[in-house]
Amino acid sequence: MKRLIITVATLSLLVMPTMARSEGTMGGLGFHAGSTPFDGFGFLTGRDFVAPTIGIRQWFSDQVGGDLGLGYFNLSADPGDDRLTGFMLSVGVPISLKRVGSNVNFILRPGVLWGTQEEELGPPPIVTTKWTAFAITGELEAEWMVTDHLGVSASHGLAYGQIHDDGTPETKITSFGTLGNNFTNLGFTVYLW
Repeated sequence: MKRLIITVATLSLLVMPTMARSEGTMGGLGFHAGSTPFDGFGFLTGRDFVAPTIGIRQWFSDQVGGDLGLGYFNLSADPGDDRLTGFMLSVGVPISLKRVGSNVNFILRPGVLWGTQEEELGPPPIVTTKWTAFAITGELEAEWMVTDHLGVSASHGLAYGQIHDDGTPETKITSFGTLGNNFTNLGFTVYLW
């Protein structure tokens, strides 16, 4: 499953720039700032490092687009045997609800996030815990086109998330609530094609 996700994401990043741009379509690199199911659970999983911070946004028409975001990290302590690794995939469908003036797009963005995070804590014997996360989000986003090729965005909305570990017995945490970003957590897209 993990190989399939990585293969699809890599092919998408390679194919999107070669697509010919037609009226109402454009795409580029950037990321959509948003919460992850691991947010707020740093006391359980060590740190909240997993976030989909490398991504693409492709508008297929002037009304509907697609987002794909990837996040990865690997943290190890030296000296020591502690190690923390994680991977997250985010998929969203931005739907333009209204153009506000010539530079602002008001967007509804349903999305799905999936991630995994593994911690190895020492000293020996090493204890390994693997966390898996899944979330469904619904956000209202404002994208401000600073120039014809640079968009800056912020969003707020609702999220349902679930994380669980591979322990026996399994720890399972379910959350539902609002999410939002402030000026320190904006998304951006540099439209290159």
